[in-house]
Parts: sequence; C-alpha cells; structure tokens
Amino acid sequence: MQLPGKHDKHRATLAALGFKTLQRGAPDIDLWQIRLISGTARVQKLAALLSPDERQRATRLRSPDDQRRFTVARGMLRQLLGHYLDVAPADLVFSYGSSGKPRLKNAHGLHFNLAHSGERAAYAVSTVRPVGIDIEFVARNIEFERIARRFFAPNEFAALIKLPTSRRRRAFFRLWTAKEAVIKATGKGLAQPLDAFEIDLTSDASPRIVAAKPRRIAEMVIHAPYAGRAYMVAVAALRAKHLAGK
Repeated sequence: MQLPGKHDKHRATLAALGFKTLQRGAPDIDLWQIRLISGTARVQKLAALLSPDERQRATRLRSPDDQRRFTVARGMLRQLLGHYLDVAPADLVFSYGSSGKPRLKNAHGLHFNLAHSGERAAYAVSTVRPVGIDIEFVARNIEFERIARRFFAPNEFAALIKLPTSRRRRAFFRLWTAKEAVIKATGKGLAQPLDAFEIDLTSDASPRIVAAKPRRIAEMVIHAPYAGRAYMVAVAALRAKHLAGK
C-alpha cells in the first residue's frame, strides 16, 4: 500500500485529478480537498465509477446540484482510495456501519472518512487509525446561536456567547466541525450526542476536548487545518498512544 502524501509521483497524479492537500495535523493522516463544481462530461465519468446503490442514492436527492455534488464527492473518493490501494476505482466495495459511516470491504488496514458542504469536499485517510472529518461552508444565513443553544454543551454555548459578536459565527463553525469530526471518528455519528463532550473554544490552537462522558472520546485529538475564509475543516482521531487498546 502506497501513501500518495509520501511520494511526489502520487501527489502529482492526484493533483492532476483535482485533489489539493490540506495542512497535516498528524504524520499518519493525509488530508485532501476538492472542488465539487464539474462539467457534465466529468460528472458522467465519475458516475460510471459508482456502484448501483450509490447511483440510487444520488437520484433520490432532491436537486440536480445535490445529485452532482454527491456524485463528484463519491466518484473522487473512489479515485483517491483506488490510488492508495492500487485498485480500479470502480472495483472498490463499501460497507456501512450502523451510523452510515462507509468503510472498505477487504481493506481493513485503510481508514478514511469524507465530508462535503457547499462546493467543497474533504477527505481524511490513514493506515494507522480510524478518522473522522467534517467540512462546513461558513454560511451567513443560519441562526447559529439557536443551533448552538440546542446542540452544544452548556459550557460551550456560554463560551460562545461571551465572544465578541464579530467572532461568534466562525467560532460556531469551528466548534461544529470539530464536534462532527469527533462523532464521525467514533463511528457512531449523531447517535453520539454533541453535548456529551465539551471542546475548548478559548484558544486559537487546535480544538481540544476538555470534558467527555464516553472515555473513548476523551482520548481523541482534533486538528483544524486552514481551508480558506469560506470553509471550516476539522479532523479527529484516537490518540496514537491509545491504539493498542482499541
């Protein structure tokens, strides 16, 4: 198994496909992002890589733009993982956990996760540990304080509203992506309540878990690579020193 992030040849090939690297948070986790805007011919080419169930999922989406975004995100995921495993993208077979988190059949040594929002998708890949990633478009038309009050832990919401008004929106998205990345890394998704753990909002460094009821979450480390002003990204994984006990 070859890691594109370790070899210029593979990095160049993925760059030609449209992948851009994100700042690494850990040496064993490769982070990638792509734009989801694609012409009709390219979308059709990527759709041809998808399995029948993936195509059905795309057609069930309400708008043509959502169908395009899903098709491009999943088709590019296949190209990315096919590159890691030296397998034809269309030959990859996915299975899904109880929360819907995808994983590869017959490739248990490769961990990955994806997310997309707006016109961007982000991917995390590791040969060492399970990962979770989230990306969010920093939208201006959502009632983020109402959402924070409902879903965040009380201390997190209190810290958010203490911030200057000009900083609150980005702080909300920073916290939201971090929490989403954590629950995706656990494999439980939204079955794990967002208010069951707390993340420190006061530091400009990578988000840090300061309280968690499930011990497993307390052992997570979070990185927040810069993805531009319009998007926020976070990736979470179990601390390497705890892997022996997984």
